[in-house]
Amino acid sequence: MINAEYLLVFGLLILIPIDFLRRSVGSRSDSIHILTMTVLWLSFVFEIFFGNMNLPFFTGFEYSHFVISFILFLSGVIYTFFFLQKSEYGSTFDLLFIAAVFGATLFILSSNFMSMFLSFEIMTMSMYGLVLFGKTDLRLEGAVKYVLFSAFSTVVMLFGMSLIYISTGSLSFTIIQGTPSQMLLLGSLLVLVGLAYEATLVPFHMWAVDTYDASDNSITAFLVLLESSALIMILRIFYFSFSSLGNVIGDILLLLALLTVFVPSLLSITQERVKRMLVYSGISQAGFSFAAISVLTSLAAKSAIFYIFSFAVGETLVFLSLGAMDRSSENMIKYIKNYSPVPAFSLVIALLSLAGVPPFLGFFAKFMLFYSIFSAGYAWLAIILLVLLLFSVFYYFRLMRSVADAAQRQRKKSPVGAAENAILIVLSLVLIFGAVLMNYI
Repeated sequence: MINAEYLLVFGLLILIPIDFLRRSVGSRSDSIHILTMTVLWLSFVFEIFFGNMNLPFFTGFEYSHFVISFILFLSGVIYTFFFLQKSEYGSTFDLLFIAAVFGATLFILSSNFMSMFLSFEIMTMSMYGLVLFGKTDLRLEGAVKYVLFSAFSTVVMLFGMSLIYISTGSLSFTIIQGTPSQMLLLGSLLVLVGLAYEATLVPFHMWAVDTYDASDNSITAFLVLLESSALIMILRIFYFSFSSLGNVIGDILLLLALLTVFVPSLLSITQERVKRMLVYSGISQAGFSFAAISVLTSLAAKSAIFYIFSFAVGETLVFLSLGAMDRSSENMIKYIKNYSPVPAFSLVIALLSLAGVPPFLGFFAKFMLFYSIFSAGYAWLAIILLVLLLFSVFYYFRLMRSVADAAQRQRKKSPVGAAENAILIVLSLVLIFGAVLMNYI
C-alpha cells in the first residue's frame, strides 16, 4: 500500500536528479515547482484513500488520519499560493518544503520517542532554510533565533528522553505505562518543555514573534501549521499514551494554557504592526486549544483536535490574505497601504472565525471547546477563557476596521491573480461550511 509518507519520500528522491537535469540544460525551475505541487496534492489524496502508516515506530491514533489529512491539505494550499506569488525561486525551497511536510506527518505518527525526535529534527531543520528564504537581515535574525531556541529545546527533549529510558527501559509510547516514578515524571516534563518551544507556549514563545514576523507571509502560515503538529503531539503523549501521568501533570498543562492565552492577548492590544499583532493572536489561539488538551478527557481531546484545525485554517487564511493584499510587514494596523477586494474579504472572514463569531468555523470550534471544558468540571476555566476571548475580539475588530478604511480610500489597489483569489475563496468557504467536518473526527 502506498501511503502519503512514501509518496513524499519518492518526491524528495526524484526532485534531486530532475533538478540536476534541468540545470544542465539551463531551463527554468517551473517544472520542479509544478512537480512539488503534484507530490503534495497527491499525498493528500493518498492519505484520504489509504490512511495512516502502520510500522513499528510509526502508528496512527484515534484522530491521526484527520490530522495528517488537514496538514497535507493546508501544506498544498500554502505551497500553491507561494508558487503563484513568486516569479522565480530555487529548487532548494521545494526540497526543504517537502522535507518539512514529511517530517510533520512522521512526527504525528510517531509511537516511539526516538522516531518522534528524528521526525522533529527533519521538520525543524527544514524550516531553518525556509525562514531564511529571501536572505534579508531581518530574516537572518529570525532564522538565527529559530536555530538557537530549537537547539535548546532539542537538548532539553533529549535529556528528558534519557530519563524516561532510564526509568522504564523503553522509549515506546505503548510500553511506558503504569505507576509513574519521579524520574519518569521529570523526563516527561522535560519532553513537554521541548515540545512547548515548537508549539510556542508561554513562556517558551520568545523566539516565535521575531521569527514569524521576519518570515515571508506564506512561510509564517506554514510555521503555524507546524506549531499545530507540536500541539497534537503533546496531546498524543499526555492523553493517548501517558494516561497514568494525567493527574500528576494536568495542573502544569493548565497553567501553561492560561499563560499562553493571557499574555499574548495583552501584548496583541499594544501592537501597531499588523503581522506582529497577528503572530501574538496566533499564539493565543494555540493557548485556547491547549486549554482543552490540559483537561485530558475524551471530549476535550476531540474538541482540541477540531479547534487546532479551525485556528490553523484561520491563521493560514489570515497570512495568505495579508500577503496578497499588503506584502510589507512594516505596515501599521491604522493604515494598510494596499487594498484588493478578495484578499480583504478573506481576511475579514478569517478574523471573524478566529474571534468566534457565528456562523463561521471558529464559533463551532470554540463552542465545542468551552462545552468540553465545562463538562469536565472546569467551569471556572471556561469563564476565564470566555473573558480572555474578549481581548481577541477587540484587536481583531480593530484590524477589520483598518481594512474597511482601506476599502473606502482605495488609494492603491494591489494586483492579485485569479488563481490566488481562488485559493483564498476556497479557504474562506472552509471557514464558512467547515463545521460539517466535526462528523469526520
